[in-house]
Amino acid sequence: PGAILTSASTALAAANARANAGGERRRALVTGGSGFVGSHLIAALLDAGWEVMSLDIVPPPVTARREVKAVWGESDLLSRETARMVVSVWPHVDVIFHLAAAPWNVSQDDEFVRINTFGTLRALELARGTGAALILASSQLVYGVARHTPFYDYEALRPYSAYGYSKWLAERLVEHFALNYDVRALVMRFGNIYGPGQERYRHLIPDLLRKLDVLVTKGSP
Repeated sequence: PGAILTSASTALAAANARANAGGERRRALVTGGSGFVGSHLIAALLDAGWEVMSLDIVPPPVTARREVKAVWGESDLLSRETARMVVSVWPHVDVIFHLAAAPWNVSQDDEFVRINTFGTLRALELARGTGAALILASSQLVYGVARHTPFYDYEALRPYSAYGYSKWLAERLVEHFALNYDVRALVMRFGNIYGPGQERYRHLIPDLLRKLDVLVTKGSP
């Protein structure tokens, strides 16, 4: 996500400069901050001068920056106690980046609904309670199978997998909170992301590169 985060970092720095004019730093809550996208995003936020709190059920990678004020919580977003903890520390949050999700290769369908859908509901409740804007990391799988190429973002949504449906339902919850509770929200549908440090994760692009390296090393055509 290098190019995307570079431009995002510039925008975040500008937003933080405006906030600094009023004597305050911008605050971001990142769910799933220990993951591939989350760790890159947190680095960009910290570089832009934001205060960051990360919520994740696993510890951050050993390469995570810790010298800047950031709170790493091994917390379950589905727990209301976690929401109360966040509000007690930060009564006001500027932006919630909701990246936490059950990965697409999880076999249990109920995990997709529990974590991806109900987790989004908890994040939206937190956004409503703190006055934060929410950015949801959704997926290209809400479109289902591509019926032609090129493929555009305004295509009909026809998910076919439990993961795709869980993200589709999460998007509908975002729409509901935006329309009925005036929660400012944005949905970003990720495709096959890749970039530096992804070797630690089981994603498509690094997996293809590893297999290609094996073929080249063995001298296969």
